[in-house]
Amino acid sequence: QTSAGSAVTAMTPRQAASAGDSSSQPFVTASGGQMWRSGRPYRFVGANFWYGLLLDAGRLERELDRLAALSVTNLRVLGAIEELPPPSAHAQPAVQPRPGEFDEALLAGLDRLLCGARDRGMTVVLVLNNMWQWSGGFASYVHWATGEAPPPMRSGASDEEWQGGPAYGAR
Repeated sequence: QTSAGSAVTAMTPRQAASAGDSSSQPFVTASGGQMWRSGRPYRFVGANFWYGLLLDAGRLERELDRLAALSVTNLRVLGAIEELPPPSAHAQPAVQPRPGEFDEALLAGLDRLLCGARDRGMTVVLVLNNMWQWSGGFASYVHWATGEAPPPMRSGASDEEWQGGPAYGAR
């Protein structure tokens, strides 16, 4: 159940694949170089809405309405932002400021976003982690496990400096 009181189905890809006839599944699959959903080719107009869970309810509704008016049907959304030590420039506030601790208000924001997207017939690609230090990502987990500070990331960093984050997170 979501905070809005509506049911949301969450399955791993393996669970979805074993749940029966893929033509009746709401999940997007790939086969033969084509994306499919509900037995039909899946085509979409997408947007990188990474920051959606950080928005207050009013702005979220306005932005989702605007995206829907532009015929956007697929959103890429960050489902997690992990804290990194200063001086790294990264998205704030963090969904997970410390290992195993989660900001309930931001999780509620993610819930609002998912419900709002569903209500507009949009599909969400939920990014749970990545290599980019600006969102915390794997670098946060390396930092938490080793105690070693990640390379600092600053606004206006060079390409070489940007590559330091993914290299650190890949350890």
